[in-house]
Formats: sequence, structure tokens, C-alpha cells
Amino acid sequence: MLLAPFAQGLIEVEKQCLIRLSAAARESNQIQIALNSIVRAQGLEDTPTFEVAHEFASVLWLQKEQKLAVQLLKDLVERGGYGTPSELTPNANKASLLARLVRPQCTYKYINLTYDPRS
Repeated sequence: MLLAPFAQGLIEVEKQCLIRLSAAARESNQIQIALNSIVRAQGLEDTPTFEVAHEFASVLWLQKEQKLAVQLLKDLVERGGYGTPSELTPNANKASLLARLVRPQCTYKYINLTYDPRS
């Protein structure tokens, strides 16, 4: 759909707010709010972006859906869909994704995921 630059900007601001809301809810262990926020952010995208996919994987992980989270990240790496958020380069995004795939049993401060082998 063709939108005016102003409308595109508003959609991007809303998406960024939803991503941050999801992360804050996830950090507060409010899984349903996190999930609702990131699903809404997904709905604002024509093509999946790194930031939204990354946050969605984090929410899945919190929901004890590690297998789905890992599959989502693998798909993102395989199709090269690790876009360029303002604070990261494409190579840094890819490195972040690969690190999560290689060592899912670790705790990552950046992504707030913990793997508990007892679960």
C-alpha cells in the first residue's frame, strides 16, 4: 500500500512504541501484554524486520516456546531478514541471531533470555 511519508513515519513510531512496550512487559513478566504488543507490531509490517522478529522470539522464549523461537531466528538468518535498526549494522544483527542459535542455554543480558534445563 502506498502511504504518504508522514503516515509511514507515524506507523514506524507506533511500531517502535509497541516493540518497547513488549520488551518492558516481558521484563515485568507480563507475557500476554508482551505478546499482544509484538503481534500488533507485526501487523504493521509489510515485510518482517529484525527488531520485531527478535522481540517476538524473546516473547516466545519467555513463554517456554524455545523451539519455536529458535526456528524463527533460524528462518530469519536463512532468508537474510536481519534488516538495519538504527543502532545496529546488518552484520551485528546477524551475529546477534547466530549467537542466540549457537548458545541458547546461556543467559544473554542484551536479549533477556534464560534457558532453564529443568523446564
